[in-house]
Amino acid sequence: MQTDCDQQLLVSLTFRNTVKLTSFKITPTDNDTAPLIVKLFLGQDSMSFDNAEDTPATQEFELTEKDFGKDVKVKQVKFNKTKSLTVNLSSISANLV
Repeated sequence: MQTDCDQQLLVSLTFRNTVKLTSFKITPTDNDTAPLIVKLFLGQDSMSFDNAEDTPATQEFELTEKDFGKDVKVKQVKFNKTKSLTVNLSSISANLV
């Protein structure tokens, strides 16, 4: 994924079947282009950037360099029956992979 100049990226995912989310992985092209804050929202199908700022996340992460390229565990009890997920990535400076 790529962002030209914005410091945020909002991604909405809808799954055909219920999934059990256990972790996610962020692998930046270089550490200067990685998101520092990741917010996960369940059941927010039409979220805007304003909503992402104002709505409490189901779970929020502050990533550091040691987290990049590794599985970041989520609270499984919250993500056992996931049908839709919105991911807000912020503090981004350029490209994401």
